[in-house]
Amino acid sequence: MSDKAIRVAVVGKRAYGTGSLRQKHGSWYGSWYTPERKRTTRKLGPVKQGRHGLSKTQAEQALRQAMLADLERPGATPQALTVGDLGSVLSSRLERQGRKPSHVESVRYHLKAHILPLLGGEPADLLGVDDVQRLVDRLVRLGRSPKTIRNVIGTLHATLEIAVERGARERNPCRMVALPVDQRERPLRFLTQAELARVLAAEPPDEASQLERDYWPPLRLLVLTAAMTGMRLGELSALRWDDLDMGAMKVRVRRSFVRGHYGTPKSHRSMRAVPLAAPLVAELDTWHKRTVWNQDHDLVFAGPYTGRPINRRPLLAFFKRALERAEVRPVRIHDLRHTFATTVAASGGVSLRTLQEWMGHLDARTTQIYADYMPGEREAELLTTAFGLQMDSKSVDTTQREGV
Repeated sequence: MSDKAIRVAVVGKRAYGTGSLRQKHGSWYGSWYTPERKRTTRKLGPVKQGRHGLSKTQAEQALRQAMLADLERPGATPQALTVGDLGSVLSSRLERQGRKPSHVESVRYHLKAHILPLLGGEPADLLGVDDVQRLVDRLVRLGRSPKTIRNVIGTLHATLEIAVERGARERNPCRMVALPVDQRERPLRFLTQAELARVLAAEPPDEASQLERDYWPPLRLLVLTAAMTGMRLGELSALRWDDLDMGAMKVRVRRSFVRGHYGTPKSHRSMRAVPLAAPLVAELDTWHKRTVWNQDHDLVFAGPYTGRPINRRPLLAFFKRALERAEVRPVRIHDLRHTFATTVAASGGVSLRTLQEWMGHLDARTTQIYADYMPGEREAELLTTAFGLQMDSKSVDTTQREGV
């Protein structure tokens, strides 16, 4: 191996338009094409050693900032920008605006996995409806769902909207492409009260791994809390003891933990207070006395060994095994949210408006899917009165013979 090969290390394969990052002589260097299509290379800083220097993540951020500054500098020619160039601008802009890390990661994934391989090198000002349609057709052939296709085209739309802002184009071609619509009806999946009880009783057997047995107590309580509050998994993962108001018997949903980052819940309506049923309060109190992670700022569902958010992969695996032991049909942890909503709706004691607030739905139409589970008030009696018919078996036989 040559001396040069030892000193220079290219870091990973990158998507078109995202530049390249490498280590050389103990420093990070970034390379990319300028708006004038000239290759440029700049030193970003020293490689991290101990407390000093840049980590790979910090070097990636420095590269994005340098590329963004180059793309937005005075004199940059917007007509020369490609879809890949504007994709870099979009992701950097979202990060600078403080958008949720999960959203920024989704945008970058759409760009890297779907948009840039097909359209990354295309001039943004010349991209047409046919080009966008090619991307849609490719996603359809790959078997992507209508929702995924809409999300990807949404990212492309936001990318090309930057070209519109800069005067490089008059219209965004994404507006003129017909996107697939999901025609399938998906029935709600949820657990009945009997099924939930079986899952809660499905303790791992003695021959199960120590990891699974240690995960079971917080997992069991998480399942119960999800089914009795309707909280999302990210919200449960970020729940701390000081979010529980045992006196008022409420849980205050203030934050979420998604893809390794703490943040606010899904929408502003998701920051809410949900009542706690007495049996759940008792279970939470018992766990508070038992767990070592019981200080106010500790996580309720902390990882048994670390105190940090419980690891998603073993959590989902052990939940699936609990369903199998309980002989319950496969459901997702998110379906426990439906379990809460359908159970509350079927009780008949809560309005859809109140249920919307407890669920944290931004749009009342989302809550409307649970309306079918709400008992009607005197529905059969009202119909009988409305029709006003008193038909005995003899009159029915007569009408049937007469062909009425």
